[in-house]
Amino acid sequence: MRHEFSSERKYIKINNRFHSYVYCIDETRVLLKWPEDNPNDYVHANWVKIGNVNKFICTQGPTEKTIDDFFRLIWQERAPCVVMLCNIMEMGKKKCEQYWPDSTDSALPLMDGKLTVRIAEAAREVEQNIMLMRISLTDDKGATHTFDHWQWKAWPDRGVPEIPMAVFRLLIRLKTASPIVVHCSAGIGRTGSIVGLEIALGNQRHGSVQTDAQYLFMHRVLLALAENKKITSPEMSAFVAEYDKVIATKNG
Repeated sequence: MRHEFSSERKYIKINNRFHSYVYCIDETRVLLKWPEDNPNDYVHANWVKIGNVNKFICTQGPTEKTIDDFFRLIWQERAPCVVMLCNIMEMGKKKCEQYWPDSTDSALPLMDGKLTVRIAEAAREVEQNIMLMRISLTDDKGATHTFDHWQWKAWPDRGVPEIPMAVFRLLIRLKTASPIVVHCSAGIGRTGSIVGLEIALGNQRHGSVQTDAQYLFMHRVLLALAENKKITSPEMSAFVAEYDKVIATKNG
């Protein structure tokens, strides 16, 4: 087998959203070290590098059992932003647990009070179907960490968004941030598509791009950037026309 998958060990399976096909590669797995008295170092998350910099952390959408570990990850790595590429519910199925409080007036205590989650700034729409809010974490000693939470609400599972350039605009906003925590439901597919525009992911996140449509979408976004810079050719136009036909068929 090409990689060792720690997620195959029985005691870890309960912390994985999908047990049968979404593995966590040991070589790039994020090890949880905080708090020191917690013996569990496992979260279904992988580092993804750009050059020598750990730029992204690809992870699964938290379940009810893994919200604590999700925030252990954010707190430990002092992640400045989280990009959520799914909704809580999609097509009648829960894709991710809501891991933030319902309002700015409420709080979400975790790990017997070791961390408390609050909304520092309420969500607002910064681009069509892209929401931004600020979330703050406070530990039991009074230390705080605040991060941006981006949610893309109109990216269908195993599909692609309608506006290709929106991905570039989002990545430009996040250009100086590191590490960026990215998740959808499984932590591949949508997650792998947006991160895959920055780098090749083949050895760093198992199954990163799930569908042919997502693979085509990555190329379509690059062509959209070229179009924006007035760089065109007959071959590009032909690809775009064929892409639109394929996506219309898959969405239709």
